[in-house]
Amino acid sequence: MFYSSNTGLNLVVKDGAKFVPNPEADVTKEILDYLTQQQSYGERDTRTGKGLENRFGGVGYGWERDILRLVLAVLFRAGSIEVSYKGQRFDSYQNPNSREPFTNNTAFKSALFTPIKPIGLSTLKKAVENYENLMGYTVDMDKNAIANVLKTLVAEELKLLLPVEAQVKAHGLPVLNQLEDYRNTLTAIQNGAADDCVQILAGEGVSLKAARDRCRRIREATNESSLSTLKTAKRVVSYQSSMVDGQKPEIAEITNRLKENLDVEYFVDRIPQIKADAEAIAKAYAERYAKLHSQRVQEYQRTIEEIKGRSEWTNIPPEQQEVLLNELDKRACMYDLAAEENWSLTANECPICRANIAQMDSDLVALSGLKNQVLYRIQELTALTEEKQVVIERVRLGDFSFDSIDSEEAVEKLVWQLKEHLLGLVSKGIKIILE
Repeated sequence: MFYSSNTGLNLVVKDGAKFVPNPEADVTKEILDYLTQQQSYGERDTRTGKGLENRFGGVGYGWERDILRLVLAVLFRAGSIEVSYKGQRFDSYQNPNSREPFTNNTAFKSALFTPIKPIGLSTLKKAVENYENLMGYTVDMDKNAIANVLKTLVAEELKLLLPVEAQVKAHGLPVLNQLEDYRNTLTAIQNGAADDCVQILAGEGVSLKAARDRCRRIREATNESSLSTLKTAKRVVSYQSSMVDGQKPEIAEITNRLKENLDVEYFVDRIPQIKADAEAIAKAYAERYAKLHSQRVQEYQRTIEEIKGRSEWTNIPPEQQEVLLNELDKRACMYDLAAEENWSLTANECPICRANIAQMDSDLVALSGLKNQVLYRIQELTALTEEKQVVIERVRLGDFSFDSIDSEEAVEKLVWQLKEHLLGLVSKGIKIILE
């Protein structure tokens, strides 16, 4: 009776491997056309169960009520009509309350049957196929069933999307527009009617799958490990790269690639490359920094030992010795950077002295001046312990020559002038600190 045969009504047809309700069967089309006609006339009573029974149960048709209810149930199942009963409108057969008009004679007579623009089988089929591609399993070829599973998926996706958006905003990642577009699509499905859901899935299923996959990759790229990689890469490229570009020309190419990968929307697919480039820059930076750090400690330690080896040093009280060497000691940082593997991936400076490269360069230049300050202070302190106060004077070599020295005669002249000046000071009992 249901299927296509000599005695069947062709109410159910096979589409591929699925059996689906057929609103195009002769008997279903007959009733649907009548409902559409009466609706266009503005008639209501003729579309009730009682009105339909009068029409199709009388002369010309003579159908039994059960046949009429059966055909209307197929139209309802196919999404071609909706049912109104006791002030409620039902457009889904999955609502248990929608079944009473088809099982109860009294309810059937008072129920109202209204045609709706049906979704074609081809659209339903396409929606089902897209859902299978999206989720990996199928769904009934029914608009309400499709809408229900799609809305369930949307609710899950929105729940996953919110924390990802928060992470993207917090870290300034260049994918916010993609996520907002995806959220707008999900919201449209969430708020849409069953027909809208089917149409969206049928027409935009491929794009929806691509957006879902893209969101998943972004979610993976905003986990703790990936965010740490991105944070490190941004710090490395913004500071460390400029310190080593001139030292190693190949770093410039790596830096350009890293900047590009951090700024583009598809960075989510380039996390491994971003990590490798950041590590290459950090390694080059660490080599330069550690070398300069080691040079500074060696030169400052040598200067400290030289000062401690002077005969006057033993005359300085211990508490004052510490004060005298304070500025030198601060710059003679003994921390072993080589013992800390990959330190440059988490910091730009030594964890003890916190000096950057520019500061260490400046410290090396300033070493001579700091040494002379200490020596001058030593002379002052030792002079105070002598019975006769000794006058100390600083002599700068640059004060004796304002022109470039380009001949043997100029050298001899400078030496003679300096010698005469120093001898004059010594003859007066003045101690000299040469700068």
